[in-house]
Amino acid sequence: MIRLAAALLAIALPASAQPAANERATQEARGFLIDCAFVPEARRAECPRWQEAFVADYLRARTGDYRGQRNVAFGLRGTTPGVRGEAVQACAWRLLIVASGHAQAGEGDQANVRADCGPLAQAQRDLAVQRGTRLAEEIAADPVRDAPPRQRPQATPPGAPLDGTARPLTAEPPRPRG
Repeated sequence: MIRLAAALLAIALPASAQPAANERATQEARGFLIDCAFVPEARRAECPRWQEAFVADYLRARTGDYRGQRNVAFGLRGTTPGVRGEAVQACAWRLLIVASGHAQAGEGDQANVRADCGPLAQAQRDLAVQRGTRLAEEIAADPVRDAPPRQRPQATPPGAPLDGTARPLTAEPPRPRG
């Protein structure tokens, strides 16, 4: 009887703790979002889609997903509409990617570490190392499960008119105009 209770407890604890991990990660991701009213008007319409994608990527990143981690690091650079730039956080995610030993990681990831961490002051790099270490520990100890499937927002909504530079795809090389 005691063994059965212990086995049920071992099964129930991770399951009951999981919603907390997902909610914690969701709240953390939302903490990086800014009001779309402060996004330049030219990109304001796409802001909610990018924010939704960032939160989903953040959840995937907290599962240990390589592409999710890369997308989060990129989003934290400060060029994604509706996502606040956080240079130390971007560097921390880049360091985590390289240190995690992902099979997909390569020279591009090393270059991203140089690009995102290089401009930081030493104190900021030290903070990024601490944050990256803490992220690795949190992912190992309490990973997010059931992250949403990968879907990238489209910059141009379906059905939107194309500009005058669009050409049909063919096997023939384009002919010079003239």
